[in-house]
Amino acid sequence: IAKIKAMDYVVKLDTNGTNPVMLAKLIEDKLIDYIAMDIKAPLDRYEEVVGAKVNLENLQKSVKMIMSSPVAYEFRSTLVPTLHNQEDIKKMGEWIKGARLWYLQKFKPDAELVNPEFQNLETFKDQELKDLAALGSSYVERCQARI
Repeated sequence: IAKIKAMDYVVKLDTNGTNPVMLAKLIEDKLIDYIAMDIKAPLDRYEEVVGAKVNLENLQKSVKMIMSSPVAYEFRSTLVPTLHNQEDIKKMGEWIKGARLWYLQKFKPDAELVNPEFQNLETFKDQELKDLAALGSSYVERCQARI
């Protein structure tokens, strides 16, 4: 990243938030211009939704660090009807309360997927996603549906 910044490129970091030590170093060294962090589920369901063991403390550290840094950022959540509901949006909203920007993204079953079991899952309808974004707006400065 340092070599890329030295070439005067703007650097966007996409992160799952699991490495707050690295994130802190990149912010401190002014090597990133934008951060996009995935919020995959509320903390109490994170491991269930991602299907793996996760250090939740690291996720929380990363969220706090991003929100308090001078770097422009967004949080984003890719939503699946069988995994997410309004209560999850409320819990995730509480977790990132006061954030500048949160995108709720529609799960796309036709994309190349890590888990092939997701291939036949339904996706949220446009209006359902917009309604969830309206709910998310009560927690963050701006919550938008990416359709």
